[in-house]
Amino acid sequence: MEYSVVIVSYNQCSLLYRCLQSVKSEIKRSGRGGETIVVDNNSSDASVEVARQLGARVYCSDTNLGFAAANNIGLSLSRGRFILLLNSDAALFSGSLAALTKTLDGDPGMGAVGGLEVRPNGLIARTWWPYPNLWRDILALLGPSFSGNVLLKPQKTELFPATIVTSILPGYCIMIKREVLDRVGGLDSSLFFYGEDVEWSWRIGKAGWRMAVVRDAPVLHIGGASSAGINSARRHYLLAKGRLNLYRKHRSERHAWIYFYILVLSVFLQSLLPLLLYLYPPARRFSARKRTLLRMLLSIEGSS
Repeated sequence: MEYSVVIVSYNQCSLLYRCLQSVKSEIKRSGRGGETIVVDNNSSDASVEVARQLGARVYCSDTNLGFAAANNIGLSLSRGRFILLLNSDAALFSGSLAALTKTLDGDPGMGAVGGLEVRPNGLIARTWWPYPNLWRDILALLGPSFSGNVLLKPQKTELFPATIVTSILPGYCIMIKREVLDRVGGLDSSLFFYGEDVEWSWRIGKAGWRMAVVRDAPVLHIGGASSAGINSARRHYLLAKGRLNLYRKHRSERHAWIYFYILVLSVFLQSLLPLLLYLYPPARRFSARKRTLLRMLLSIEGSS
């Protein structure tokens, strides 16, 4: 079998329908054999019914396993030569599957590839990044304008090379070779949500394979739909926990501690600043969220 497409679903049946339709069309267009595997994280909507109606193999979990653990189940069930992890809030454009395969199959040193992320408003998200380090993460704490998280106009894609070499591939769309998966294993299931794609990319790179974003493989991605049910404090807590895990596994314990204390200091200062405008209700709510996040962050080290 040529393709295995693994999709994790959680209460996004309308987006899942569009995702599965695009996958079905692309596998048919390729003329090669393929399968679609949906791992449902105990959805309460019609996600399971939608997946079965569109011919996917469905694994139903009794609990929400999180992104990494659920994808690992799909990976263990997969049989294809190429395995594509695709978010339920993403959809393939015509020809994208073939472009991903051509790039990955045509280069023995290429271990995994991703598609060019197209947002609903037509802008292109930059998704090619070097490995994380303290300097870039500290800048990221200051906001998108410092961290470089930018959206580009579609005309800019003409300036991109056909394959944009990167150290990190975002988890919304990653195609990996079977032999690479067999060697490096699946995602880090200790991470519930956020950071697992970065950690996986790091292991793929350390094992000697290159990775790239394929310019001619556009993928529509809503972004954030999979985490819509996670409140702001919880989301930032999971992001921080994932980052600490990365530093401990791939940098050092010292780097992890430095990042942790800078993060805590940043959140602490943010929780104090709105007190200057405490009579203004949005400022009070912002301050309360930051204090909640601060308590959650301190629990990370307290429980380790």
